[in-house]
Amino acid sequence: MRKLIIGVAGLAIVLLLGAWALSPIFAMQALTRAAEQGDEAALERLVDFPAVRQSLKDELNARMMAEMRAEGSEIDPAWAGVGMLLGPAIVSGAIDAVITPQGVATMVRTAEAPEPQDVLNRPRPTPGETEDDVRKSWTYRGANRVEVRLATTDRPDQPLILNMDRNGLFGWRLVEIDLPDAQT
Repeated sequence: MRKLIIGVAGLAIVLLLGAWALSPIFAMQALTRAAEQGDEAALERLVDFPAVRQSLKDELNARMMAEMRAEGSEIDPAWAGVGMLLGPAIVSGAIDAVITPQGVATMVRTAEAPEPQDVLNRPRPTPGETEDDVRKSWTYRGANRVEVRLATTDRPDQPLILNMDRNGLFGWRLVEIDLPDAQT
């Protein structure tokens, strides 16, 4: 009887650890399903919109400032100064317009950042609709952070990176999106 109890307890521990380790995959599948179906309520549960917006604002403002300060830049220094003053407000407004349930759904379905006008004018997806062959890969970045790389077959070297943080024991939320580097 004692061996049976130890065996059942051991099996329960293995199953619990397996579920804990696989929970980000289930969360990403739920996020993908919600994106494909246009389920805004599910997206609200799975995405920390204020955190995603702030991370994108920080990323785009840093890129803009680096470009304006770059040596050999074709931007007139006077206009670069104006851009440094006005740029963050413009970036903030654009991010607020794009990072909505529809905007995140578009990013997850297509593995690319949408243009603001595309999000506002895009028809809602039909259930099960996928636009591109999006490939997903997961990498643990710690016990409580997972990086999900979304890439299309025509742009495998320009992935959209979704960072998800653990929310409770088995839950996960999207907290950060890293945009692909712009290719010229």
